[in-house]
Amino acid sequence: MAANAKSQVFFWLMVVVIVGAVGGVMFLGQQQGVMSGRPDISGGPRTDAPMGAYTRYFEKKSAKVPSGVVNLDLTYHWYAPSKPWPQGIKFPLVMVLHGAPGNAYAAQYLLQREMLINFPAFVFVPVLPWGMTWYEPSSSPQGNDYDKQRPKGLPGAMAVLEKIMQEYPVDTSRIYVIGCSEGGTGAFGAVKEYGDKIAASVAISGGWAPQHAAYFKKTPMLVMHGAVDSVIPVVRSRDVSVAARRLGAPLDYIEFPGMDHNCPAPQLYGPTVWRWMFSKKKPPAPQPQ
Repeated sequence: MAANAKSQVFFWLMVVVIVGAVGGVMFLGQQQGVMSGRPDISGGPRTDAPMGAYTRYFEKKSAKVPSGVVNLDLTYHWYAPSKPWPQGIKFPLVMVLHGAPGNAYAAQYLLQREMLINFPAFVFVPVLPWGMTWYEPSSSPQGNDYDKQRPKGLPGAMAVLEKIMQEYPVDTSRIYVIGCSEGGTGAFGAVKEYGDKIAASVAISGGWAPQHAAYFKKTPMLVMHGAVDSVIPVVRSRDVSVAARRLGAPLDYIEFPGMDHNCPAPQLYGPTVWRWMFSKKKPPAPQPQ
């Protein structure tokens, strides 16, 4: 074989070896990231318009916060009641957890004229990047390997909420969570992990494992689900609600006959829902004797 031909063969063998080594390192890095629970969360938010046309009424912000096993650059949308604020007044705060595509329908209703008059409130809409979820895997009986590997976004959202409470006149006894679908599961998770901070939670078309119903005994919840949901079966909400109520949980359950998985449905955000939510108030913490 000519020297030139040998050089070319050697060159291409080296290319193959280098490419293979780099690929192997990248694969191992990805596997270690998954196994350690630290995958790369570098993408932007799932959507730039979680409230559709109403997004323009919100201020877009971001904050670097820890969120479980990852450091998260969390994008969020923020709405504050119009100023001037009466001296000494504090407003309730509603955290809206979006569904899988990033849509936060509840926040649109909170900006309707009658809501701004009757229930003025701060509205906080965090938006996760793809690859994260609000809270899993305890929403299903056995869990799910994919969900177990996804970092949880709820700790980061709550870290931002803590900062917000230091900057704005938030009534800390009236902090509410509402979400649909993936956000509905997050609304359950918020009560499980942060029930001491939340006055009430509205979980729509989400669910949780019924054997963990005891998590929901201390914080009022309104759970709603479509009876013919083809995405998240209605039993995911129905069974845990029945179990929680048997334990004496302050939980109300509404099932909508004939409704599929339909987060934009207006009946999910009717006046009764808001009257129920805004009527809840966290009792003051007991003072040490």
